[in-house]
Amino acid sequence: MNIIIDAYNVLHSVYDAREIGAAQRKQFINQLNAYAKRKGHTVVVVFDAGPCTWPMKETDRHITIIYSGSERTADEAIMRYIQEHKGRAMLLVSSDRELCQMAAAYEVESVKADEFYALLTQRQAPEKKRVAQEAVKLSATANEEVDQLMQQAMRMPIKPDDMQDTLHRTPSAKKETKKERRRKQKINKL
Repeated sequence: MNIIIDAYNVLHSVYDAREIGAAQRKQFINQLNAYAKRKGHTVVVVFDAGPCTWPMKETDRHITIIYSGSERTADEAIMRYIQEHKGRAMLLVSSDRELCQMAAAYEVESVKADEFYALLTQRQAPEKKRVAQEAVKLSATANEEVDQLMQQAMRMPIKPDDMQDTLHRTPSAKKETKKERRRKQKINKL
């Protein structure tokens, strides 16, 4: 999947600063490189302006960085990329409502900047391993069948995702639209 990121839109949602420094950009690019390598997605990061007047494109390990140049905005560069790669599975990362609406005209789903960054940092954290714990029998009564069930349960791995679906599903929940399901599928791939 192609993930197109409105870079300063994401960085401004993370850092409460008027100006984003080189260190913050570098840290963000390093996070995206690790993410792209691990997930195998095509990640395109688009920045406003850049080191020269004209649009510029460079590759940094596993991601492509596009600078819009001083004559264009990042939004224009993003739309141009979307138009040039029409028909591919893409996801736009931006909280810019107008940009998201323009991308939707090309059937490109979008994710808000802060939502993506939360997923990015969550995926970056090492997965916690399940620590084996011993089952504790609360009854003093001897029951061989209960003892065997407790032993089997201790060996059975439980994934957190297995519990999520049953806990959050309500019988009166309305069915998602096709568009909502498509968006959810793309977000789950993140």
